[in-house]
Amino acid sequence: MILLEERLIAPLCYHIHPTKFRALVFCALVAFGFVSSLYIFVPPNVRSLARNDTAQIKWRIIATVMFAVLASTSYPFIFCGTQHIIKNHPQPLHAYLCWSSWKSFTNFIVLCHTMLLFLGPIMSSVLLLPIEAISNGTSHPTMQVRNNCNNNMQLKNKTSVLDLFGNMCILIRDRFKNTFCLNQGWIRDYVAAPFLEEIVFRGLFCSPLLASGFTPTQVVWIAPLFFGVAHIHHALVKLGSIERHLRTSKTIQMIVCSSLLQFIYTFLFGMYSTYAILRTRSILSVTASHMFCNLMGLPDLSFMIPPQTQTQQVASNLSLLYPYRYILLCFYFLGIYLFIKGFSKNGNIFDNQGGLIAFFPS
Repeated sequence: MILLEERLIAPLCYHIHPTKFRALVFCALVAFGFVSSLYIFVPPNVRSLARNDTAQIKWRIIATVMFAVLASTSYPFIFCGTQHIIKNHPQPLHAYLCWSSWKSFTNFIVLCHTMLLFLGPIMSSVLLLPIEAISNGTSHPTMQVRNNCNNNMQLKNKTSVLDLFGNMCILIRDRFKNTFCLNQGWIRDYVAAPFLEEIVFRGLFCSPLLASGFTPTQVVWIAPLFFGVAHIHHALVKLGSIERHLRTSKTIQMIVCSSLLQFIYTFLFGMYSTYAILRTRSILSVTASHMFCNLMGLPDLSFMIPPQTQTQQVASNLSLLYPYRYILLCFYFLGIYLFIKGFSKNGNIFDNQGGLIAFFPS
């Protein structure tokens, strides 16, 4: 039995090999605790506020930070034994938790690999920028004149190169403002949530599952299940926000479908993130990918719909790209192909990255 002082001071961890059942129970309890912290540590009067309310955002971040610290602190007490009992080479505790130092090449490669999957949406955004800058706001129901920076500046039909560049700068500024300045939840969606979720659902899960005897492939399938299920509580929140007499079968079906889509999306990303961290042992690399995925969101294929067929309510600026729809589809499929190619035997970008698998040889 290691003394409390030894466990808090000792930088090395003689990782035990728990049973598979114990590892799964630990993961389930951590996932449950992560979600429960949003209800236990957040005052009831704050929980009743809108999701993007400033107080709600601050309290939810504080709650998840508290739980992440508590769970990470408890890890050595649960999974670190003594050198007299565990006959293996010790590793620094932060290595088992994947808190590795910054590896610029590794983190950059993982992020670039993630960006390949979004090659289509990225090209859509790039191509849309000059088209929006040239538009005068009447060719599409959702286009508006941008004059926030200069009241005398208007987007024109016929623009010089300087005008086009200026209008593009205004559009970039407006996109940045809408994403960060006017979106009170940006620090939660693009910073706190990715970082904390990777610490908890990857950093705390992967080592116990590997140590218990699960193969890396099995871990890639098992760990994301807890990550996906942890997001189902959003459905309960949505359902609870609707008064009982307004809960129609159609409303419930929409909530269920939305939650199912979110589960699939989080499960697939969880698989990729788990795969990456098993081979890179870097929380920072998967956090950067997580941030990028949250920023991009789900792909928007509204460029496949002709502008004239869209109504005022559902109009999208992406329909301006309708003439280039086949080119954009090529970029979508090219990105998917290159992303898959990154896992192939000949082009595996994750090889020789000093991953977590080396600590638990099968």
